[in-house]
Amino acid sequence: LHVHVRATDVDAPVPGAVLQVTPGRYVELDVDDTGGGVPPERVVEMFEPFFSTRPGPGRAGLGLAAVYGIVASHGGGIAVEARAGGGTRVRVLLPCDTAEPATAAAS
Repeated sequence: LHVHVRATDVDAPVPGAVLQVTPGRYVELDVDDTGGGVPPERVVEMFEPFFSTRPGPGRAGLGLAAVYGIVASHGGGIAVEARAGGGTRVRVLLPCDTAEPATAAAS
């Protein structure tokens, strides 16, 4: 599992976006694993409640559905690169606050 966080500028549509963003500056959380992967045709299902690629009862959850809702409510985006049999990369883009930080008043 690899996790990276960085600032990035988006000026074109994001490849693999299941939730697209407008051009601007974003904080990108990039999570990449080397697991079994998800077939590319099932990527959009990943964000549905109770989705799982694992067989059997009790193997599904609400994790990515909750992530989708939180990211969407903050004006962010999500992109997925699925490599069936070779892992999955999920990029979460959250808008940067470009306002100057407030300075503390002298007491």
